[in-house]
Amino acid sequence: MDPPRFGLSRTSIVAGFLAIVLGLAVGVLIAVDLAAYHGPGAAGPFGSQPAPTERVSQSGAGASPSASFDLAGSLYDVQWTVTPHDHVACLQNLTLEQVKGSYIGGTIVSVSLDGSRPQSGRSVLDGVPAGSYYVSASADCGWAVTLIQVQ
Repeated sequence: MDPPRFGLSRTSIVAGFLAIVLGLAVGVLIAVDLAAYHGPGAAGPFGSQPAPTERVSQSGAGASPSASFDLAGSLYDVQWTVTPHDHVACLQNLTLEQVKGSYIGGTIVSVSLDGSRPQSGRSVLDGVPAGSYYVSASADCGWAVTLIQVQ
């Protein structure tokens, strides 16, 4: 007498088992990676984090640098938007540069726009020392950045 079948083939049972094992393995790898990068209990650079202690916003147009501003230093989550003028294509490079000091060239974004619409994104600047800074801009797009200190 054959054992009762419940509509599942051996192949589908094995496939389901492998999917569960693979899912667990990926979850463990992600947890280990986050702990190794940020320490135990920390989230990734764009995950849930402690409340920011500092938030600085700057904006401009074209190749003019921003006004200077002070940063306490550390790790920053940078939110940026680049906007083309009059639907004209443009290339925009934004960097964080220290007014007096050795921190030069913290790249915020380097993006090429086709002129049809603005583009937004995020980047991370790590190891920023305390001091006075400005956003250096090259090209002719409009831009806005917000630097959010992450502990």
